[in-house]
Amino acid sequence: MVRQALEDWGLYRSVADVELVVAELVANAVTHGTRGRSAGTTVVVEARRRGRSLRVAVTDDRPDVAPVMRAAGVEEESGRGLRLVDDVSSAWGWEPVSRGRCKQVWAEFEFDTSS
Repeated sequence: MVRQALEDWGLYRSVADVELVVAELVANAVTHGTRGRSAGTTVVVEARRRGRSLRVAVTDDRPDVAPVMRAAGVEEESGRGLRLVDDVSSAWGWEPVSRGRCKQVWAEFEFDTSS
């Protein structure tokens, strides 16, 4: 879905970075946004372009679990994802949505559309 949108918008050079960020945000939503929940938990992915910027967002139904960027230890197998999101995107953050029933984690990218 995200790859196709980027290609439709002519943003071919950005596909790998955006896909990496979306994969990380979805993995976090599935891992942390559904923990302790029964089947039926929903994760939604959105991509919106406005001029030279793109915002990708992943929504889950756990507004009580905020994303936290941390320093992972050398031998830890996880804990580096949000650092990657921070390094690759122009900005990222999160906010409660749907009147506080859900959480949306987003990342923004700026593009040079002149080439």
